Amino acid sequence: MPACWRGLVRPLTPARGRITSHDPSHLRYSEATGVHEAAEIVDVVFSAAEETAAPEAATAEDESADSDERTAPVAFHGACIARIERNFGKRLVRQTRSSYATPDGGFAIVCAVSKTHEIAHPSYWFAFHPYQKIVLESAAEGFLVLGCGSAKTVLAIPAADLFAWLPDMWTTQREDRFYWHIRVHQEGSRFTWDRKGGQGRVDVSRYLLRESTPNDLMEADAGNVRGSTA
Repeated sequence: MPACWRGLVRPLTPARGRITSHDPSHLRYSEATGVHEAAEIVDVVFSAAEETAAPEAATAEDESADSDERTAPVAFHGACIARIERNFGKRLVRQTRSSYATPDGGFAIVCAVSKTHEIAHPSYWFAFHPYQKIVLESAAEGFLVLGCGSAKTVLAIPAADLFAWLPDMWTTQREDRFYWHIRVHQEGSRFTWDRKGGQGRVDVSRYLLRESTPNDLMEADAGNVRGSTA
């Protein structure tokens, strides 16, 4: 288990309450047995374990679209991580397929990438999962990093801002998983983030990383990300 998750999972013994919320992102308890609470936490851990074992090419984008259409996965995580390291001056160690952290665990990111979807304008589709939220919550400083089309366009969303938007985002609830939909639109130099109908889009242009240098792109190989604790 990655170091940043240690201490987050409770032992599989009866607890003080059971989950009354069906939203895995926010656990609430009532006086009863703790059987359901333990089962829910185990589901989150199993989802994280699946991610740890899965190949990097299978990205979050694969299940972010509502349609049945499946597109070839893209994988330029390494290039995005190299840019984050340069911009923040951090050395990141890979924890799972999508999460990276400094050796002390104080700075953590979740990285997702998307191909360009051309509709009326370029857009980028992602999914964000409860176990990824746990990773960001466990660090003193956390960011959701979104690679939009290529490593030349990267958004770094502070965890606090992301969490504030989650209640207004579209979600998918299935028998075996729950996740939030993220759809970013690019219109010229402006980037916006979808919210539920009638609430308007959030302007996320300010989170765009500065333009990459030739050296950034030369270090774009995913194999250049150092280390793995998975």
